[in-house]
Amino acid sequence: MKPKWSIIVPACVFCMGAPNRADAEQLSDLAKAQAADPAAPYIRASAWVQTGNGGPAFVELLTNGDEAALRERTQTNANPKLQLITYPTDVVTLLADKKMQFLWEPLLDWAGGTIEFMRDRTLAKLRVAAAAGNAAQPSSTTSESAVGPKVRSTIQLAQFLIAIGRISEADQMLAGALAHTKRSSIEWFSLAAWIASARWSAGDDEGAIRQYEFIESTMGNSPYTANAKISRASLLAQSGRYNDALQLIDSTWAAWTRDNREQKISGSYRQFAWIRACALEGLGRHAEARTAFQPVLQSRDTRDPHFVVESDDELMMNGFKCMKDSRAVIGLLKDGLVNDLHPRAVTLLQPGFQPTRDVGFWEEVRSDPELRKAAADRMSVLSPSLSAALNGWRVQN
Repeated sequence: MKPKWSIIVPACVFCMGAPNRADAEQLSDLAKAQAADPAAPYIRASAWVQTGNGGPAFVELLTNGDEAALRERTQTNANPKLQLITYPTDVVTLLADKKMQFLWEPLLDWAGGTIEFMRDRTLAKLRVAAAAGNAAQPSSTTSESAVGPKVRSTIQLAQFLIAIGRISEADQMLAGALAHTKRSSIEWFSLAAWIASARWSAGDDEGAIRQYEFIESTMGNSPYTANAKISRASLLAQSGRYNDALQLIDSTWAAWTRDNREQKISGSYRQFAWIRACALEGLGRHAEARTAFQPVLQSRDTRDPHFVVESDDELMMNGFKCMKDSRAVIGLLKDGLVNDLHPRAVTLLQPGFQPTRDVGFWEEVRSDPELRKAAADRMSVLSPSLSAALNGWRVQN
């Protein structure tokens, strides 16, 4: 779903870090494109942003009422990609990135100085959508893309509540929806799985693992039971129960490979790979772990025609974090600072950022002098007034 632009406001265009084409020709092309662009009245700021991979990107901030988005295109691909600004963390990441300084002022005008205005406005919108059973946003996760709009609207509200620290409310709301959903359906599985996610986010590791055991026993021979087992194995591995994780992921993989269903989500083997690698690493079987992780390391731009799937970079980070490979995580973050349009390091390295788990591991990563040096030119230290938003208002809520 694309935003519905309806308010006419003059565009404000800034050019910064332009690509290598002649400036006059480039600006002329942009002027022509914007003149014919129906979204032009909603552009609040725009600039060329240099990246290491794929050359520079032209980034525009668009806002209209309670909706905001980034529109991005590259010099070699003129087809714009629209990314909705949905979560407070989306705003925080932009404010923490010096390369996005050209849009800070209009972004804060839209989100509010502490981002609470954007948080409360979006929450109210998602509540209305969930009450109406009509999803307010496009799917951003596999579980969302697998269900209908009624359940999707509930999941979207739950995800947002978790993201802003209101985890108990999310858990209760999901449980209420689950009680009125057919148990054999993908909708029931998705709601039940998000209850596990809420408990994991709250630090209730055992509660999350037990929730997946409940899903497995309830769904029996359903094809969705395998998904619950994969998720449970990932939590077992991340919580240090490596032997249990390895036994579960190996038995699930054996059953998965015998399953001849046509509808398997593309790249599913990557999930098995990182979980198995983490379990093996935790058991001290280092060479086997490196071999097991190769399918993730060798994947390139995995996509599915029907579902949203996690990117290869996300699963690579999952694996390295689970294996407590601080050097590899540091390497990924350093690479992102140089090459990515929106690097995660600009928030992870903030002085006010408070990791919720694996605190010692993250302190080792965050204190690395080479990583901090790489971040110096890219990261803007956020104002203390944004610390609550940076940490998802966990302390306050």
